[in-house]
Amino acid sequence: MTDHPHRQETVVPSRPFTFDRVVRLLITVAAIAAVLWLIGVLKSVLLPFLVAWLIAYLLEPFVQYNRRLLGVRKRWLPITMTLFECVLVLSAVSVFVVPSIISEMHQVADFIRHYSEKGSDIPFVPSSLHEFLRNNIDFERISRSLTRQDIQTIFDTVGSFISGGYDIVMGIFNWLIVLLYVVFIML
Repeated sequence: MTDHPHRQETVVPSRPFTFDRVVRLLITVAAIAAVLWLIGVLKSVLLPFLVAWLIAYLLEPFVQYNRRLLGVRKRWLPITMTLFECVLVLSAVSVFVVPSIISEMHQVADFIRHYSEKGSDIPFVPSSLHEFLRNNIDFERISRSLTRQDIQTIFDTVGSFISGGYDIVMGIFNWLIVLLYVVFIML
């Protein structure tokens, strides 16, 4: 390909920095800095608000369904019904999932105990790695800690955290704030 000798390149002249342009740039930088500072100050309030907004957004189709199902114009009854349904579903899921998790933890503990006592022939894992694991990891302690994790231990641990933890109390307070935000956003 040949260069076109008659073709001229257009050079865009840069705009000069006038007093007006400099003031606009400074105001823009100050506004961005003020917004970032405000977000930093309000982050403890904005995060629960954003979580509540997301929850309300996800629950809105259920509120609309309950509204059509009940045939009401006001939103407070469908919102109450939707929140009650969510609590009911989460409770039912936890009733079925928590025992399964505990059962799986006991099975893993039994496997670890069996592996530490007798070893295992796992395909594609060299025997030197098995020896290294048995020599450097206390499988008995891991197995004991997994089998010790029953409901009473979990409740005792949660109770000790609640009684001694300011962070837990503030976390619960934040979730209550989130719940309050959810209700107001959905209304």
